Amino acid sequence: MATDDKLTGPIPDPDNVPVTFANVLFGGGTVNGVINVTLGVTRFTPTFEGKTNNDIVIASRLRLDLQAATNLRDFLDSQIKLMTAGSAKPN
Repeated sequence: MATDDKLTGPIPDPDNVPVTFANVLFGGGTVNGVINVTLGVTRFTPTFEGKTNNDIVIASRLRLDLQAATNLRDFLDSQIKLMTAGSAKPN
């Protein structure tokens, strides 16, 4: 397909990929030109004793090339600016 061709319509999702929620950034690094990020989520698991265990588990491992990482950074920057407009800067 030529680079000037325009795609239209919804992007296919034949495998119905699930949404992954994350609220912890465990860390990451770069290996052989690939940016690696590990994200986690805090689970609240009830026990038979009536308590709740708050355990943090890995939710996703992202592997990004430079272009994808740059696009993700720019998108996140724009969304953070929108969400924090008119409020104090986050800590």
